[in-house]
Amino acid sequence: MLNTLGFYNHYGAGDIFESREFVREIMTIFPAQKYVYYMGKSPRLMLDFPNLEVSNDVPVWLSAMKPFKIVNNNLFINTWIGRDSRYVLPGIGCTVEKLYEMYDEILNNVEVGTRLRQPMLNYLTDFNLHFYKTNLIDIVMQGNTKHRKCVYISNGNVQSNQAENFNMTPLIILLAQKFTPTLFFITQADSEFYPYPNIKDANEFAPGFDSNLPELSYLSQFCDVLIGRNSGTHVYAWTRHNCMRDMLNITLTKNRHCSHFVHHTPIPMRTVWSNQTDTDALFKLISGELEKEFKDE
Repeated sequence: MLNTLGFYNHYGAGDIFESREFVREIMTIFPAQKYVYYMGKSPRLMLDFPNLEVSNDVPVWLSAMKPFKIVNNNLFINTWIGRDSRYVLPGIGCTVEKLYEMYDEILNNVEVGTRLRQPMLNYLTDFNLHFYKTNLIDIVMQGNTKHRKCVYISNGNVQSNQAENFNMTPLIILLAQKFTPTLFFITQADSEFYPYPNIKDANEFAPGFDSNLPELSYLSQFCDVLIGRNSGTHVYAWTRHNCMRDMLNITLTKNRHCSHFVHHTPIPMRTVWSNQTDTDALFKLISGELEKEFKDE
């Protein structure tokens, strides 16, 4: 048994989300007296791992470019896919398929013959909602008595150059004007949305936290369509629950390879990709997709 099994990641919240199920399994492969995840993001992202301590004090001797480090009877595993370009697809594509390769190789290098044990899609993740504050989301969704269609739009800026940070506000307003019976949950508020009662600030239903990404992820699971550009909030909507149901995902990125966490493995979720940034072009594309999606309503 190890003294400490540590995981670490110097980068984004999306990296933490995509590592969750790999971390869960590795904790069963290498029993330890203590489990810890060193990261620069909110401990709430791993709150539903009760046996895992989260520390924002990342040791300086843990290299972002090394796959793992063994110190005496302690093992530390780097969960950042960007440490090796072999695992990153063009356009900074971070996918479950390549993460599977990365972790499988790490395990074999730590201990020859040790491999991941589950089918690839089992490494998609869901949150254990008993650890999170979802009551306001439940209330608003229970109040949707007319069963209006819901669209989740991740309209915040990206930070990793996977997409252009163009202003999505005019596009969202055009969609809300055309699809008035539909509820649009947006992840970044804008005063221009106030005149439109069918545009809702998703953050109002998960207030007061240093990170509400798990709660926003839960809200996305009530929606029929996901729209975003591979930001943290969009990535957190790619839960196992969402990926494994018949729903539409539209991603707006520079390169198709970074348009979804699941790159080529078949899943029930239907995906549409565009590298457009022009409002009129995107409105034509997205409104066409929504018309097809809601044609029976």
